[in-house]
Amino acid sequence: MKTKIKILKEETVKTERILTWKVRKLEKDKTFTENNKIKLEREISSLKNKVERFRTPLILLVTITEVINDSSMTAKSSSSHYFFLKSFSFLLTNYIKFVN
Repeated sequence: MKTKIKILKEETVKTERILTWKVRKLEKDKTFTENNKIKLEREISSLKNKVERFRTPLILLVTITEVINDSSMTAKSSSSHYFFLKSFSFLLTNYIKFVN
């Protein structure tokens, strides 16, 4: 009977050590996962901001080089690229109002 009790105590101690090790491992895994989650949430937020910037209209500062007719013109950007623009009467009307 005493040997059985001794064996059971040894098994209990062994089981406690194993369980303690498993708990520590799980705690480390949990911490790693939480840190990884925070990192991924930051990355998602950053990517959402980038996508939102792509959705905003591109604003170019151009100089009108030639008015072809009421609905088209050529323009030059500050980076020396030339553009052919159509349907700008509204823009030109507002521009003239702004300048005057």
